[in-house]
Amino acid sequence: MNSLEKASAINKESLDGEFYFQSLLEQAQAKGLLTDGDIERLQYDCLALLARRVERFNAGDSSSIRMEAAQSIMASNLFTIGIWLKTFQNPDDAIAALQNEPIAELYKQGRKRIDTMLSATKILHANLLRQLAEIKNVFYHATLVDGIHGFFKLYYPDFGAHETHITADYPTCVAMPKLAGIEFIHAYLEALYYENQFLLCFASDDLHQLLCGYEKGYQELLINVYEPALTAALGCVLAETDARTLDLSEE
Repeated sequence: MNSLEKASAINKESLDGEFYFQSLLEQAQAKGLLTDGDIERLQYDCLALLARRVERFNAGDSSSIRMEAAQSIMASNLFTIGIWLKTFQNPDDAIAALQNEPIAELYKQGRKRIDTMLSATKILHANLLRQLAEIKNVFYHATLVDGIHGFFKLYYPDFGAHETHITADYPTCVAMPKLAGIEFIHAYLEALYYENQFLLCFASDDLHQLLCGYEKGYQELLINVYEPALTAALGCVLAETDARTLDLSEE
């Protein structure tokens, strides 16, 4: 029998994927799950965490820093806590964690999870590059190779866990969820990994001919190349011809 899920006062799907912690607090307060006193305590604890992170940012010097830097570190802290709170299937359990566990501990757990996600994403990227489809599109290679390498080079989860750094110009077939930092990059790479696996089913010359029929200058065009390949392959299946050729005529 399927296991029963505990009902939650908050619908997890309605929470903001990018600003998860903040949206969880807003809904919990609106539904009376957190009191004004709870919110004040959490705000104080977040400020105390910020003070410790600023001190580390300044290499032990507790002197002030620019407001922009402090705001970025706070955003990074909140993102990191949110990463951990997302691990709770039921938002009510996440709220209970906020009530019963120190903010510093939630941050610590989120930071560990980010490290795990970062390692997994690097492995995913390496596997993608090991079998990258031969697509003559500048955005495909520039984003999947140079862009992602650039992210790993610039990503600093201690003080910028929420930052994505790259524009991710190459579009996925299915719209990406609203995420940030390593969470976005992992979801983005995962989508492109499976798209690339599909494209590997076809000869590079057949893909080239197909895309030339779509747009002669496709090499410089910002398009998703998986979608026309999928469309042609499905058309071939419906026409009972060899889908691997991508040869779909008007007849």
